[in-house]
Amino acid sequence: MRIDAWFDAICPWTWATSRWLVGCATSRGVEVRWHPYSLTFQNDSPVGPALRALRVVAAVRAQDELAVGPLYTELGRRIHHDGEKADDDLARRVIDFISGVTYALNGFYERVGDKVFLFTPANIIIADEDEIEPSGKGPFFDAKELS
Repeated sequence: MRIDAWFDAICPWTWATSRWLVGCATSRGVEVRWHPYSLTFQNDSPVGPALRALRVVAAVRAQDELAVGPLYTELGRRIHHDGEKADDDLARRVIDFISGVTYALNGFYERVGDKVFLFTPANIIIADEDEIEPSGKGPFFDAKELS
C-alpha cells in the first residue's frame, strides 16, 4: 500500500501530521511518497522562507523522489523541533546535506549563480545550448543515450 502525502516544509501542522504518518507507515509496512506543497501560494501570503524551502524540496524531488522524505525529516527537525529559522544559515546547511547525498549517489553539483546550485544524479548530463548535438533533444540527456 502507498500513501501520497503533501507537505509545506515550514508549516508546523503538516510537520506534526507527517511524524504521525511516518510512525504509522513504519509499523504497518506502508510506503509514503512525499510531495511539496506551498501554503504560501495557496493562501496568497507574502513570499519568504517558504519559497526557498519549496524550491529546494522541488529540485530534490525532480532528481530523486525517494530523497524527499529524508530531506523533509531533516528540514522539519531543524525548523520545528530545534527551532531554527528558515534563513540563509539553514539554506547553507541544506546545501551541505544535499551535497552529501549527491556525493553518496555519485552525482554532480555546481554553483550556477548567486545562491543557485545545480544537483544532478550520475545518469544525467546537462549541457549548455551551444554544446547540444543537432539531435534536437535539448540540453537534458540521459547518460545511457550518449553511450
